[in-house]
Amino acid sequence: MSLDFSRERKGTGKKNPLLMTESNEKPKNDFRRNIKLTDPIFFKIRALMKLKDIKQYELIDAMADLYVSQLSKQEKEFYEYQLEEIRRAEEEDKK
Repeated sequence: MSLDFSRERKGTGKKNPLLMTESNEKPKNDFRRNIKLTDPIFFKIRALMKLKDIKQYELIDAMADLYVSQLSKQEKEFYEYQLEEIRRAEEEDKK
């Protein structure tokens, strides 16, 4: 009779999409479909969507553009570099 004393996890459990790594089953870009919002932010977006006929992604894009426009010159250069690196990595993943 042999006893199994291994500490191997039996279940998969819930995985946080914001902490995805290469070792997890889901791709890293799953983050783009699972952005968690606090209630006040979600309510603001819903109210704006009722005011104007726009999509959530259009609002988020406008907010990101506004934030980028307020960056310092050094931060903006770093942002542009990071954006190019992300685009390059996405292109490589598609190949």
